[in-house]
Amino acid sequence: MNFALARTELAQPVTGMPDEADLEWSLEIVRSLEAAEAPWRDLLQQDCFATAYQDFDFCALWFRHVGAPAGFEPCVAIGRDAAGQPLFLWPLVRRPAGGCQVAQFFCGSHANVATMLWRMDVAARITLTDLQRILRLLAESGIDVLSLHNQPRQLRGQANPLLLLPHQAAPDKNYSLTIDGTGDDVIARSYNADTRRKLRRKERNLAQLPGYRYSRLTTPEQVDHCLSQFLKQKAARLSARGIGNAFEEEGMDAFIRAACRHGLEQGRPLMEIHALECDAELLALFAGIHGRREFLAIFNSYTLSQNARLSPGLVLLVKLVQDCAARGFQSLGLGIGAADYKSQLCDVAEQPFDSFIGLTARGQIYALSTKALRAAKSAIKNNPFLWDIVSKGRAKLFART
Repeated sequence: MNFALARTELAQPVTGMPDEADLEWSLEIVRSLEAAEAPWRDLLQQDCFATAYQDFDFCALWFRHVGAPAGFEPCVAIGRDAAGQPLFLWPLVRRPAGGCQVAQFFCGSHANVATMLWRMDVAARITLTDLQRILRLLAESGIDVLSLHNQPRQLRGQANPLLLLPHQAAPDKNYSLTIDGTGDDVIARSYNADTRRKLRRKERNLAQLPGYRYSRLTTPEQVDHCLSQFLKQKAARLSARGIGNAFEEEGMDAFIRAACRHGLEQGRPLMEIHALECDAELLALFAGIHGRREFLAIFNSYTLSQNARLSPGLVLLVKLVQDCAARGFQSLGLGIGAADYKSQLCDVAEQPFDSFIGLTARGQIYALSTKALRAAKSAIKNNPFLWDIVSKGRAKLFART
């Protein structure tokens, strides 16, 4: 990837994570993806505290197509040991907002959850003092405030080190399904016999449609065709509900198409699409990325036609579960935000957390206001009565015809 090389800042070595070996580490803050790429990829190849949303290629494509045009610049903090090996990496971008330099995770809301990258043994040993030193060096680099949304509390039994810093619960839960056994085993544990019978009957009816098929897309032509239909479906559905369409942001179309094509010819697309189709239309779609252990859905949609009564989205979800089980994934993440199809299928609903940390006086004011707004959103979304009023009012006021 071709990104303009920017200035690299190297802080003085600081002592952290004391143990029997008295490990020393230094922190550098780099302003280009080229400078961050090698240690970023190195950490991801190890036993690393991170999710597939922190994949370097995924973040780099987002930055090229969405982040850079929106005015973000990389501000990646890399911790190394005395031998120069990476111990952790904070994948941050920054841009001015509210009179401050605000740092956030790569990909923003387009990643359901976000986290710093830590070598797993380092994540287990990091201290509050170490984190405070990192924050001090970020402040010296010109950052006023960290605005970090939807961080997982733990991964594979390891607590998130940023829980040591001030934080608050995020407004929405993150839903996932544990995959243990065959796809049929998982579906049998998730849905009762009556639900499974209804879904089989609905698929039999869908199968009567000319050209009915399920596929994991493998060609650029398939990808472009399904994405074009998906974008129309999503725009119409969000418009009817009075919700802003993130897929209309500058560069989003190019980003998701690039992510779906990346690695496609080698049979390993960065973002893969599972689709249920017939000759007349796209019935349903799930798109996601995956690591070694997990498949993480990023977006989905289903038809607005009369075929929606046959629940093509749920039929496709069953096929996605079966595909994940056959490929050896240990979990299927369905993402942030409550929905009936998630609560019916998933056995895990985790509450992520947010961190709004002012590093300067003006950054502290920004953090306080952002905390208050996010807390208000959380209070509304977790009160069924208030959320119903807001949802209905939004649809009436902002829905486009």
